[in-house]
Amino acid sequence: MTTDLAARGEQHQMKKVLFLTPSLGMGGMERVLVNYANLFVSRGYDVTVKNFTYDDEAIVSHFDKAIHYEKQYHPVENIFHSSLKSILCGNFRILPWNTWIKCRKSKYLYRKYVKEKYDVEIAFFGSETIKIISGSDNENAVKIGWVHNVNVDKDIPPLGSLKKAKKVYNDIQNIVCVSEKSREKIIEYFGRKDRIYTINNPNDTERIREMAKEKGTPEKEAF
Repeated sequence: MTTDLAARGEQHQMKKVLFLTPSLGMGGMERVLVNYANLFVSRGYDVTVKNFTYDDEAIVSHFDKAIHYEKQYHPVENIFHSSLKSILCGNFRILPWNTWIKCRKSKYLYRKYVKEKYDVEIAFFGSETIKIISGSDNENAVKIGWVHNVNVDKDIPPLGSLKKAKKVYNDIQNIVCVSEKSREKIIEYFGRKDRIYTINNPNDTERIREMAKEKGTPEKEAF
């Protein structure tokens, strides 16, 4: 489904795509996000990536320069690092980000973080970002929750309870899983059976072949 969306970018230039991610540290899921974001750009899409916690320059540096990368490190400032103006305006928090997400309604979170209109809204991994997109009121957008793990039971605690997790995973328009096993677990835990797709992770094979010819590639470049 998503590869078809990327392909259609050639015909519908500058469609806007949003990726939400809980973090961008060193890891396989982050590498896949970079591959997909760059793919969409290469097909003529206007891509924005919003990251909610921490990042690593070694992965961020591989984004295409055309990608709009935004650090959303906190919903509001931590009181201990806030300016006097922010504190007086009540613009601070003490709770960790994932606890904040757990305590807020999905529609509130969507309105807070997604300020613009996008044609495709993707919660790339993490139940917290899926909760945000599940609150989307953009009727014209394609909404996708991307599940990268088999142990989907670990996605329940960040949402508060199984009942709340079921609501989030059934409110999201489409779910993409990276394996059939992951898809089966979504059905098992959340009782959802429709609009669940399996798309295996892509590899940038040309880049891998080129790197295989090199010796002593620095970590930043190798990733």
